[in-house]
Amino acid sequence: MHIAKGQPLPRGYGKRLDSRSLQYLPRYDGYEWRRLGTDVVLIAVGSGIVYAILDGVLN
Repeated sequence: MHIAKGQPLPRGYGKRLDSRSLQYLPRYDGYEWRRLGTDVVLIAVGSGIVYAILDGVLN
């Protein structure tokens, strides 16, 4: 699956990060971080639009 910045993340994709992982990431109102394999993506909660992609940051 190809994830692109500015495009919606398909519903049901990605898992919420645990609090241990979230402590190292900035917080933005109206957005949440999701894990997709070894990538982390920041999405808008209301629309699901991908705002940022951190490639390969998780083992």
